[in-house]
Amino acid sequence: TLTGIPNRRYLQRIAERQIDLSRRNGRPFSVLHIDIDDFKMVNDRYGHKAGDQGLIFAARQARNTLRSADFIARVGGDEFIALLPDTDSDDYLQNLIGRLRTAACRTFRCDDHTLSLHISIGWASFPDDGGDLEQLIQNADRRMYQQKMGSKTLSANSIDETTQSPSHPSG
Repeated sequence: TLTGIPNRRYLQRIAERQIDLSRRNGRPFSVLHIDIDDFKMVNDRYGHKAGDQGLIFAARQARNTLRSADFIARVGGDEFIALLPDTDSDDYLQNLIGRLRTAACRTFRCDDHTLSLHISIGWASFPDDGGDLEQLIQNADRRMYQQKMGSKTLSANSIDETTQSPSHPSG
């Protein structure tokens, strides 16, 4: 796969196992819905090569930020779902979300452009926010869009190599 991480189908199998395990052991887990903000603009402005590099970068940054026990899958063009076993602390989730945002905002190069991604993240916890993966994703999705509407940010900056001055995309 392009990003080197599993897809939605594999996520479904892992989630079913995680739900069974959590029910048996009485241990919660959390779901993160991660969306790259204004990703279409990256493809439109810089081309699909830059978009592909952005997806690879985002997946790598997320994987490097998550714990080894966590699971992440790409479920759509610019959307990822992470399963976080044994997470029952809002403090931990908020800290992790902050670290994921910081990791995604690091710059990466594609041809003559230096790009930076911004992400929106929603979360839901089993069993409080849902008893199956679909409910958990819906609740995480709702929180993600509330956040996205609350803080609209630009998703890409380009640096002109000859002048070193930022060029901000409109929109």
